[in-house]
Amino acid sequence: MLRKLIKTGLILVLLPQIMQSQMNLEWLEELKSNVVKVSGAENGFGFIIGENKDRLYLATAAHVILGKYFDTNPPAIGVEFYSDRRIYNATMISFFEDYDLALLEAPFPVGSDWEINCVDFNASIYEDVRFIGRNEDWVISLPGQINRINVGNLYADIIGIQPGCSGAPLINGDGIIGLIIEQDGVQARAIDLSTVRQVINGDRYNYFTLQSAKKQDYSNHHEQDEDYLEFLTWKAAKQKNTIAAYRNYTRQYPNGVNAELADIFIARLQNKEQPDEDLAGLDYEAIQERTSDDPSTIEPAPNIAENPEMDEAQSGAVTEGEMIFVQSGKFIMGCTEEQINCDRNEIAHEVFLDDFFISRFEVTNQQFAEFLNEEGNREEEGKTWINEKADFLRIEMINGKYAAVRGFEDHPVVGVSWNGANAFCRWKTKKTGYTYRLPTEAEWEYAARGGHLATATQYAGAEKLEDVGWFVSNSDGQTHPVGQKSPNELGIYDMSGNVWEWCNDWYGSDFYTTGDTNNPKGPLKGNYRSIRGGSWYNFAWICRVGLRYNSIPNAYFNSIGFRCVKIP
Repeated sequence: MLRKLIKTGLILVLLPQIMQSQMNLEWLEELKSNVVKVSGAENGFGFIIGENKDRLYLATAAHVILGKYFDTNPPAIGVEFYSDRRIYNATMISFFEDYDLALLEAPFPVGSDWEINCVDFNASIYEDVRFIGRNEDWVISLPGQINRINVGNLYADIIGIQPGCSGAPLINGDGIIGLIIEQDGVQARAIDLSTVRQVINGDRYNYFTLQSAKKQDYSNHHEQDEDYLEFLTWKAAKQKNTIAAYRNYTRQYPNGVNAELADIFIARLQNKEQPDEDLAGLDYEAIQERTSDDPSTIEPAPNIAENPEMDEAQSGAVTEGEMIFVQSGKFIMGCTEEQINCDRNEIAHEVFLDDFFISRFEVTNQQFAEFLNEEGNREEEGKTWINEKADFLRIEMINGKYAAVRGFEDHPVVGVSWNGANAFCRWKTKKTGYTYRLPTEAEWEYAARGGHLATATQYAGAEKLEDVGWFVSNSDGQTHPVGQKSPNELGIYDMSGNVWEWCNDWYGSDFYTTGDTNNPKGPLKGNYRSIRGGSWYNFAWICRVGLRYNSIPNAYFNSIGFRCVKIP
């Protein structure tokens, strides 16, 4: 929007209105102490993300350190702090090429008083965004606005953005929301803070200790930090699966959440006990619940051979418009033993689901064009179901009719909002008389894991994502026709990679610990909808069947599509 105003000469009319912004500029002045000037192969900025004793951890754009082509032998790295303009030597702990992101370590400068409560991990304010760091100084930018959000990326029009701003924090009225990676004089692209935290933390020390802006006092944050460190220690123990690793956890956290579970695994490894293999990967509460079940109360899975009404289609073959039958049953949802890099929102817990059918393939451009020709591209909650102006949309208008762009008929539809996906399901309901809707998170994950035929793999049907999905390493930066990779155990395609898939649920990060376990439907309300499965744009581990993510429901993305479920 600002770019268009600049080109048309209208910017002078708009600026006086923009300057009436409600952002607290005094608070921005305080945040300057978080921002550092960085010199490496290029000049740029970064910001403090954590500390440990006398060391600070900094995030910046990798190309500032390594140059445009990511030279892995960087020059000396210098950092300057707002409170101390001397140049300190910094070291690069690691860099993440696909994200253009680098993690630095530097000494703690004298007199530094940086803000801990300064970030917004779930940004909902898209107007009046600014950054700190321009012209090799701690300059606060003029206001701008976010005009597009892609999974993991924020795109903003900001006056005065220019080369040399890379690594600077992007900030809204609630806190830092991103790290600026590139700019073209008017528009900036930033990695959102949730992605930065997820990528940088990995399985190592919790480098990222910034907290939500001004919402809790520091003592509460300190408790949360300890909880998170315990979580990381437990995760490391599970991945190593050794007696020493579990003892390291119990030594540090003798009264920890998983202390008794650690003892169980130690005993198993010492061959003193042999707990059920099904217990591996569960948290202690889930084990207690699992082992307290009375076997006589658990309904056995239906036997197809003994039920003539359950035909071949219901055993996993395609039926009724390419829908796959998913047999009812119990499964462990979340961070099971084969899943890696689990987040805190993936607590393992047992879930029961009734029978349902799910689409064999993601909904394609051709199918969605057929829907649009019957229903039109209606407006819902202020936005149309698809963004017809998006350059990544592969549906066009020809002679008054919607049609898939030639060559993209069988690619999964993208650029469709949650409301548009939901409307497609309602249309299917009206046409067939059966109930269609988007899958719940639980239904999606159960189907992705293979239902009652699951073989406990990281991805939907394989341990190697290359076999079953399109992701950043093999996608060539685009979607691919559905069904080209191998299916999972149930015969379902592309549940890991190709495109993220909208789920029916509102997203709740703590829902696994607070929600129902019998056909769970997610929180009653929220600001974001759940998406699952990863996409052509993402690293492999993001395409895991257990990984949870969320997105603004009334927005358009080039990496989010959907599939439907049908209720028998």
